[in-house]
Amino acid sequence: MVKFCCAFGCNEKFIKGGPITFHCFPKDETRRKLWESKLKRENFKATNYSTICSRHFSEGCFEREKLGGTWLKKDAVPTIFDFPSHLKRKDNERKAPKERIILKRQNSFEEQSNSDMKSLPKKKRCCYLGDFEESDMHSPTKAVKVLQKAKEEKTKKNRKLKALQQQNGKLKKRVASLEQILKEIKKKSFITDAASDVLELSLTGPAEQLLKRTQVGTSKEKYPAELRAFALTLQFYSNKAYEYVRRTFSTSLPHPATLRRWCKTVEGNPGFTHEAFITLKQKSTEAMSAGKKIICCLIVDEISIRKHIEWDGDKFSGYVDLGTQLDNDCLPPAKQALTFMLNALNANWKIPVAYFLIDSLNALERSNLISECLRLVFDTGVEVTALTFDGTSVNISTANNLGAKIQEKDMKPYFPHPITSEKVFVILDVCHMLKLVRNTLASKGSIVNQNGDIIKWDYIKELEKFQKDKGLYAAPKLKSRHIEWYQEKMKVKLAAQVLSFSDFQGPMARGQRCNAAKEYLVQVENRTNLDILPNAHVTKVIMEGCQAIGVQFDHKGSTYKIKARREVILSAGCTNTPQLLMLSGIGPKEHLQELKVCRT
Repeated sequence: MVKFCCAFGCNEKFIKGGPITFHCFPKDETRRKLWESKLKRENFKATNYSTICSRHFSEGCFEREKLGGTWLKKDAVPTIFDFPSHLKRKDNERKAPKERIILKRQNSFEEQSNSDMKSLPKKKRCCYLGDFEESDMHSPTKAVKVLQKAKEEKTKKNRKLKALQQQNGKLKKRVASLEQILKEIKKKSFITDAASDVLELSLTGPAEQLLKRTQVGTSKEKYPAELRAFALTLQFYSNKAYEYVRRTFSTSLPHPATLRRWCKTVEGNPGFTHEAFITLKQKSTEAMSAGKKIICCLIVDEISIRKHIEWDGDKFSGYVDLGTQLDNDCLPPAKQALTFMLNALNANWKIPVAYFLIDSLNALERSNLISECLRLVFDTGVEVTALTFDGTSVNISTANNLGAKIQEKDMKPYFPHPITSEKVFVILDVCHMLKLVRNTLASKGSIVNQNGDIIKWDYIKELEKFQKDKGLYAAPKLKSRHIEWYQEKMKVKLAAQVLSFSDFQGPMARGQRCNAAKEYLVQVENRTNLDILPNAHVTKVIMEGCQAIGVQFDHKGSTYKIKARREVILSAGCTNTPQLLMLSGIGPKEHLQELKVCRT
């Protein structure tokens, strides 16, 4: 049963272990009636369950030497009440006795009149209901005035009571509709379905805490753990949603700067690493003392991890963990780690600054995290001028949400810094883009360029097949592992070799790029006088005067010379052909003399 104080206007209720104690009415009938009279409540009669809180007793009413609780003295009487003015007893000042005036013959008429004026009592002005006395009720005029003042006082009290009732109703409605607010921000696309599910796991606790802090107002008390987890989780998924809820509850949620301080973690837990930002601050201070400023590139990437839940002796690990201190076994297991790393552009170091265990994040949630990271890095004095991540569709949407425009027309490859508004350039990872182009070309079969030309994967397959069948390996480093790429799809080297300069831009025929095998070998492969020598490397063209009469080549560790009857045809690509000619003594004289290959 909840205990309440029965004093007039007191709203205290019993809280176990609280600073305020509650005391029952005395069993002695005389003392009980004395206590009842002190309450000044009409027709009030105390029961065995009626209590008065300790706020209404003076300090001298308590037994301080008695142990085992807070005890009242036997003669204690409640005397401290916050009565309205019309219930307070007014001690009327006793009128001073009239001053007797002894007239002297020598006093003038003026002196006598002055003495009479001084002896007249001052008239008291009645502005409030408490200014009237009981004797004033005998006068009809004053009685009417008392009635008017009482009505005015009642009207003011009713207005104040109505305002407080409306305020209390609004506060209850806010907390009662917290679930409705989450549905509304979800409808406005501030958060996703997954984010809404995570937030609903911690609805009950934060709702009560929000109501309490809204009623109390500004407080220096620490935020409860439940409210901290709710605020961090909501702000992690959407800044707009957090600001919306914060405005709705009259800023009872902490300021975003406070959340950034909470997000910093130690001991390697998910979130923004506190030690990393301390190190960045030291690096920035050292650079500024030397007259320099550290410029970095922020790298964001995802790492696939195996789903696994493990008990470490303190808590379960392996669930989705956003560094928000939300501990709930209803969360889904994490399958990716989203990592943030800073790479110095004008120094030789890199440092990871954050990681989060996630199931999936959309573009809005990713852009929110990147903006938060940029703010934290700015506080250390380090400048971030570029952002690098893979060229996936969700990352391109993230860049667009940040303010860039990654598109074919009207491209804007930068976005404003969330604090300084300086340009932060978006650089898609070149290695990943190479793999994406290779994967698209191989899986789709063809790509159409900006001129409408068709680029086919079959050309690469035919070249590799021709080399394999004929035993001839040209400049392109194509092998079966390049064609059957899926088993090694993460290797950038294979994608780079397939899309290399020698594969597509080397051989020329009739002024256009071509497949060397089709243009030069397929047409003559049936000739009887054609011999193909694989694994041979031409090192020199044999010259006789100004005429080429043969070639010198290395094969299996030996050097051979072959003479030509008619002509020598070179097809070594745009890089190897000039090199071979210069080794043969054909080229600028000064340059050949430097290389000591010039003929005399």
